[in-house]
Amino acid sequence: MKKLVAVLTALFLLVTAVAFAENVQQVSMDQIKISAVVPEGYAFSGNYVSDILYVGNLTPSNAAAPSAMITIAYDEEAEGRTLNEFSEAELDSLITLFLNDTPNALVTKSQTGKGTNVLIFDTQTESESRYDIMTIWHGYQVALMVLPGENSTALTDEQKSMIMQFLTDVTIESN
Repeated sequence: MKKLVAVLTALFLLVTAVAFAENVQQVSMDQIKISAVVPEGYAFSGNYVSDILYVGNLTPSNAAAPSAMITIAYDEEAEGRTLNEFSEAELDSLITLFLNDTPNALVTKSQTGKGTNVLIFDTQTESESRYDIMTIWHGYQVALMVLPGENSTALTDEQKSMIMQFLTDVTIESN
């Protein structure tokens, strides 16, 4: 469990963008194939940065729009499970460990449009504004960290909904 949390923490530190979906782009690697619906007004790029970590960036064409990074890594400790299958004790342990890095975050549990459980860490302080979403899907740790655009101090509810839609539309297939 500590290994899982360490990797998830690293994923949160790597993350940054998002909006409405329009173009489907596939990224194929030896280990997995990732499909993402790229929001209009955004560009997507991504690649493996190691044998176990994939990093993708959604970059807005408008600097006022939020930016995001998605990270995906396989973790053997998750044993092919999804976050939906974690016990309350396992969820509480994950939340506690993440709060060590983001102590001011408001934590909520939610679901994607496809029913996948997610943990949301919403941090809004004078010095920091972040919106992190994490889940585990069939043994893959998926984290999305979103930062407000230029001259913005927080994400709007509409932007948060768009972020959740982006995450809902990401698919991961083992090769």
